[in-house]
Amino acid sequence: MKRINQRRIGLSLGAAIGCAILFLAASQSAGAATITVQSLSGGSDGAVCTLRDAITAANLDLAAGGCPAGNGDDVIVLAVEGTINLTSALPFIYKRGDT
Repeated sequence: MKRINQRRIGLSLGAAIGCAILFLAASQSAGAATITVQSLSGGSDGAVCTLRDAITAANLDLAAGGCPAGNGDDVIVLAVEGTINLTSALPFIYKRGDT
């Protein structure tokens, strides 16, 4: 009986911690945009979202190139495989309060 109770307590605690983490993640990302990079181009390309444009869109909360506007603390997703050859240094990535 003792082992069963310990397992139940362990599972309940694990479930509670998992729920708390999901809640915190959801509350931090509320209102944030997901910006998906769809090009290996190192520059700016108005037709598709590049890494350079994604950083700019996230920093300024405005659409840039083929990327949608950011909104608060954004997430940039790389949906491409391969090497992005940069033509120059990428823009600095700002967090809120830095700009």
